[in-house]
Amino acid sequence: MLDNDIATQGGNFGDLAAGSLDGFLWTDPAEFHKAVTAGYGSDVATFTGGRALHLQSIEHSLLATVQGNKHFKAFNSLAKSDATATVDEYTQQTTVGGFLGGSFNTEIGAIQEAEADYKRRILEIKYLMTMRRVSVVQKSTRGVVDVIKNQSKSAILQLLSDVEWGIFYGDSSCSTVEFDGIERFVTSQAPADHVIDLRGKSLSPAAAENVKLATDNKRLKADGRIWGT
Repeated sequence: MLDNDIATQGGNFGDLAAGSLDGFLWTDPAEFHKAVTAGYGSDVATFTGGRALHLQSIEHSLLATVQGNKHFKAFNSLAKSDATATVDEYTQQTTVGGFLGGSFNTEIGAIQEAEADYKRRILEIKYLMTMRRVSVVQKSTRGVVDVIKNQSKSAILQLLSDVEWGIFYGDSSCSTVEFDGIERFVTSQAPADHVIDLRGKSLSPAAAENVKLATDNKRLKADGRIWGT
């Protein structure tokens, strides 16, 4: 039996007999309150006192902050078709033919003949792959999410993320496993006068106005206020 005075007033270490709970019995109310104060620590490895006794909230779902399908703007806007060969061929029209002002004529004058220009292009089919692994232990362990389903979804998002990035920045001249993106197409296939390198300079007033008009048209189209592209 413990001495009532020690139990109510709090005793010094060593007051209890050998083999008792000496050193582990805390009886002073103020000291006990201090020991079990919750606090706001967030590093679980450093929790002591009352903070170490708190239950964690049980979260049954993964609070994901990764991108969803709606974030793949470029990929979602493209027409999709099945690949039927490892090399795809297509024809690109490079000009409409003639020259600026060349269609003006008299009432019965000879009409200047013009012809559009075409080039045959090829595209090599590229492959995107990813592999995920779930251990037997992890598969058998109950967690906050279905780990197999989540890994499958994450793999799909990884592939879509790479496709979206490749649409803009892919460059087969840097990496042969990549397809060419918009930037590469513009710099390698567009007519020279369609690519203007300002080298850090500001846009001219005319160019700035064109950018503004294009932005406004896109916004109006998104609002359903205009039709067309």
